[in-house]
Amino acid sequence: MVSNKSAAVISFFLPGIGQAAQGKTGYGIATWIITLIIAYAIYYFTQPNVWYAIIIYFIIGIIAAYYAYKDDGGSSE
Repeated sequence: MVSNKSAAVISFFLPGIGQAAQGKTGYGIATWIITLIIAYAIYYFTQPNVWYAIIIYFIIGIIAAYYAYKDDGGSSE
């Protein structure tokens, strides 16, 4: 288990993995997979301009970092 600050930093760059490191494995892996699917779909449909996918990926990262930081560290599974 990692601290909330460490989980927030991890979740910013790899959304969901910070929650998995906190012990919420199911939620973390689901968030990671959904983030990859959304980012890839946006990348695929906006092929000439991939910046949309990058921006959406980091917006999801900010949201995941917020939830990882405010989490009390307990497992909800």
